[in-house]
Amino acid sequence: MKKQKLLIIIFAVIVIAAQLYLLSDTDFSWFFNAGIYLGIASMVLIILSVIQSHRQEKKKQAEL
Repeated sequence: MKKQKLLIIIFAVIVIAAQLYLLSDTDFSWFFNAGIYLGIASMVLIILSVIQSHRQEKKKQAEL
C-alpha cells in the first residue's frame, strides 16, 4: 500500500509541474487560467489526503 501512495504522490507532483508549465505567464487572471488553478489545487489536496491517510494508517499500526 505504501508503494501505491508514493506513486500517487509522484503522479500528482508531475501533474502540478505540467500545470505550472501550461500556466499563462502573460495574464494570471482566473479567466485565462481557471482550469489550471483548479488542477493545481486538486493535486495539492490529493497529496495532502495521501499524507493524512499514511499518518492514520501508521497510527493504527502503532495501536495494534
